[in-house]
Amino acid sequence: MLAALANAATGLAAEPSRLDDLIREALAGNPEILAAQKKYEAARQRPSQESSLPDPVLSLGYASNGGPLPGQGLGTQPTSNIGFMVSQQVPSSGKRRLRGDIAAKEADAEFQEYLAVQLSVRSRVTQAYHRLHHAYAAQDILAEYKDVLTRVIRVSEARYSAGKAAQQDILKAQTQLSILEARIVEKQQDKVNGT
Repeated sequence: MLAALANAATGLAAEPSRLDDLIREALAGNPEILAAQKKYEAARQRPSQESSLPDPVLSLGYASNGGPLPGQGLGTQPTSNIGFMVSQQVPSSGKRRLRGDIAAKEADAEFQEYLAVQLSVRSRVTQAYHRLHHAYAAQDILAEYKDVLTRVIRVSEARYSAGKAAQQDILKAQTQLSILEARIVEKQQDKVNGT
């Protein structure tokens, strides 16, 4: 995301709608958004599952006489048997609908979470874009100020050599130039770091 912002920042003045393109790209490929979307899609499936009847249960059973194997003594012993049983839970009225409603509310909450993640990503991209734009603009202003300050130093040196200015004026301007150069380096680091 920061690399795309750095590439886009070189043409900030030429393409003002570039921020919209960056936001669109971030929304399309962000893993946080994709994960939230998948959670929402899964939650949307739950209401129909929750409101349906539980799965039936099939069980097999046997009782044998005379040995551990199933069916031993079957037909000769009256207590030997093999069988299967099917059972189905039937909840009381309204419970399935209530479970479905609860699952639908949870799906709505997941959708709100999905929207919140989208807004968070949009906000972070916008903030990074504007911080980067600020770094470029500040560096341009500082470069112009450096040019002006360099001219002031030359004028002060000429006036000092002519005896019309104090050496203090030159020293003040050179100190300001040193401070300014430090700020220029700081803004270059801001551009490299994307902040």
